[in-house]
Amino acid sequence: LPELLPAGSRGCAVRVLETTGTGHLCRIVEIALLRLSPEGELQQEWTTLINPGALIPNAAVHGIDDVLAGTAPAFADVAPELAGLLHGRVLVAHNLDRFDGPILRHHFWEAGSQHPALVVDLGDGIDTMPSPFLSLGKLCAARGITLTGEDAHTAMGDTRALAALLRHGMPHLQPSRAAARVAGSAAAGEP
Repeated sequence: LPELLPAGSRGCAVRVLETTGTGHLCRIVEIALLRLSPEGELQQEWTTLINPGALIPNAAVHGIDDVLAGTAPAFADVAPELAGLLHGRVLVAHNLDRFDGPILRHHFWEAGSQHPALVVDLGDGIDTMPSPFLSLGKLCAARGITLTGEDAHTAMGDTRALAALLRHGMPHLQPSRAAARVAGSAAAGEP
């Protein structure tokens, strides 16, 4: 893992989003995050439901329906805390470049209207998606990592599986050149 990280990074932020769909403009309904040291040791788990402010047509996929998400905070409410958790860390996600990254960038951009001092640069991150495309479940199975039915398509279950894959090593991973950087009050909250 250390050879995948740029100099000075604080480690990784392995992240999975559950969303209202599969397009770039879909809304986040759940975020799970594992912070790993540069050596791959678990430092913190963090998860939250998000009220997407829209209907959730795909609740059957992840189990989060309109009622469950209706009492959750909006993304803008958790944006400063999430930004502080990401600061100085390399983001890792399955399909980061084409799905998670653009969606998260858009949500932080929208949150800027409520938090104008909060400026988040997600860096380039590490995308675990191989070419050709292979689902997280199939990639785990190929590497001997168990992703049970109840863990699949839950943000924390998928995040734990992704962290296990990262620790296991995957030959297709490209090193990151830049960790996430945060300007504003959230950056000061990083332990």
